[in-house]
Amino acid sequence: MGRDLSDLDERFAPYFESGERVEVEWKEGYEDYSGYGGRTKGRKARFYVGISTGWKPIYLMIQRKDSVGGSAILSQVVKSIRGLGVNRRR
Repeated sequence: MGRDLSDLDERFAPYFESGERVEVEWKEGYEDYSGYGGRTKGRKARFYVGISTGWKPIYLMIQRKDSVGGSAILSQVVKSIRGLGVNRRR
């Protein structure tokens, strides 16, 4: 049996595939105060979109291109997503 991709939020697919950095605005009441989100007063966060491994993957917030992991993206609390362009620097 293959991977079950049925619960992946399709809004994030193009950014995962292209490697484009995104800016996400959270719905009111679901601000991110994990440290990084605090730099945008919790209302927005900027990150790359990654994906977890396993049979039921989820999208992940990857802070830098060279990060080895990230936090889960709670799609139901995402108000909007804006692409910031692809960073070609290595």
